[in-house]
Amino acid sequence: MDARVNNAGDFMYRMYLESSDLQVGGRLGKVYTLGPTGTKVGFAYQQSRAFALATEFSNSNASETKNKAIAVIGAGVGGLTLACALLAVGYPRVSIIEKYTDVLADQAESSHRLVHPSYNSWPLADTFSSTTDFPFFNWYAGPCKSVIRGLRKEWELNWKSDFSERFIGGTTVSSISVDEEKVIVRTLDCNEEEKERQFDVVFVATGFGEENGLLIREEGQPTKRSVRYWDHENLQRYTLNPKLQQFLCIGTGDGALIDCARLAYKTDVFELASELMGALSLGFSDNSGFHKRDPSTFEEFIRDSEVKARTTTNYHEQCKILDEEYRKFVSLFDVQVNNVLSKGLFFNETFYKDRKIVLCGKDPTPFNIASTPINKIILAYMLKTGAVSYQQGEVSLSDDDTTITAINFADDQFNLNIYDFDYVVVRIGASPPVHNLCAPSRNAEQHPSSTEQQKLSDMPHTHFPIEDFLRLANGHRKAIAIPKSEKRYQALEKKIDALVHDISGGRKLSSPRVVLYKEHPRQIALAFNSSDFFDLSQKKMGGVVSHLFGVPVKVDQSGGENVELSGV
Repeated sequence: MDARVNNAGDFMYRMYLESSDLQVGGRLGKVYTLGPTGTKVGFAYQQSRAFALATEFSNSNASETKNKAIAVIGAGVGGLTLACALLAVGYPRVSIIEKYTDVLADQAESSHRLVHPSYNSWPLADTFSSTTDFPFFNWYAGPCKSVIRGLRKEWELNWKSDFSERFIGGTTVSSISVDEEKVIVRTLDCNEEEKERQFDVVFVATGFGEENGLLIREEGQPTKRSVRYWDHENLQRYTLNPKLQQFLCIGTGDGALIDCARLAYKTDVFELASELMGALSLGFSDNSGFHKRDPSTFEEFIRDSEVKARTTTNYHEQCKILDEEYRKFVSLFDVQVNNVLSKGLFFNETFYKDRKIVLCGKDPTPFNIASTPINKIILAYMLKTGAVSYQQGEVSLSDDDTTITAINFADDQFNLNIYDFDYVVVRIGASPPVHNLCAPSRNAEQHPSSTEQQKLSDMPHTHFPIEDFLRLANGHRKAIAIPKSEKRYQALEKKIDALVHDISGGRKLSSPRVVLYKEHPRQIALAFNSSDFFDLSQKKMGGVVSHLFGVPVKVDQSGGENVELSGV
């Protein structure tokens, strides 16, 4: 490897570690936080941050003992990945403190939400995949409930026993402070019993904040409660009712844009986004049979627009540029792309012709750099067709921030109030919990500046195979505190088989073969005897699948008779 590349990688990881370091009680190197200042909030981003943080923490403390008492607060996707990564690189005394009694509890029942590893990064990243490529805890695009179920199964089979004495469930952390050389974590368990625990190092992985189910109240009207993003709900119960014509969605983040589209479309919005990404992308096979993917003209336009918006640091100027660029972008679509976007719009059906869907945000435009490009494209199309309108407005909350009492629209001619709408979706993000655990009043500061920290937090961190991860983080360590390679490959085969089955919709495709080369899975052969896998994957997964869990895919359409495989 080029030394310059390696040095750049080392510098990036070192900067990321420093940017995650919280100064508590005037001390650094004791409390770290996992990515709450980043704008990219997907599962894959948090996992990537977790591996980066564990790697550089190990590298930066290589001369010190591994026998540190470490706590990871939070057992969501990011926290669980971080705890296991720290164990994998040689820290045997890692404890997990979690408010629920089990891991991965918050999104476990979210069958109505779908997650995708590349959803947030398309088309800005150089690669696109419907699968992750991590040392462990890999998953592929699908319903959140299914993804969580798969991650939980891997936890129970391969990791749970390692934390049998150090999983502290049903416990809420009330504060974190540094006393002498120890970090003091004050907790409250389900029996309201307070306890003070001491650790050498603490990692706060409490995420980006739990969205509150806000009350909606207006004088003389019954009180309503908004539904949190991850909580189960049946939105179609309202959208399919032609008697309900007035809908309001509050917020301009990704959650709000997704739910605004769910109000406007009869079809599944995740499938819409996936098919749209596929329609805007290109893929082709070279002579070796490997599928490759180069950026299309559409993707280049989006990349250039996002870069253009970032040439200024003025937030409102950024929003203005994106507004202009994305509205221009949807006017360039060909028939194929327009057909994808027009399918399933309530606006195009007679029963729903008078439906009014209003998106409300505090800024003059609903476009900002934090939201995902694919969501901005769908929004721009809905605005163009008139399926959705945008109104700038400020939400008034009660003194305790639990109740919406009014919305003050900037347009005086817009005379609807919150109770004139048949259904209201509220997507107002919460403050990251770390701000309360280590508030400024407790002398907690984050370095470098919040702007720099956000950039570092949003960096696409390197993905590396399991052996490379261990070698990078802990070169001298021979024992591997992770599932043995053979077991991992068997699990990989099962995941690939399940993915192919999902993409094919149960159609008859012969099982993929994972070929091992020098104890590394280096190539996957997919043998076909029916429909085109790539057409299906492009439609269902948002792009051409060229890699599955980091392994190159090679296609043989002869039914498996002519497959020749070698290490690549």
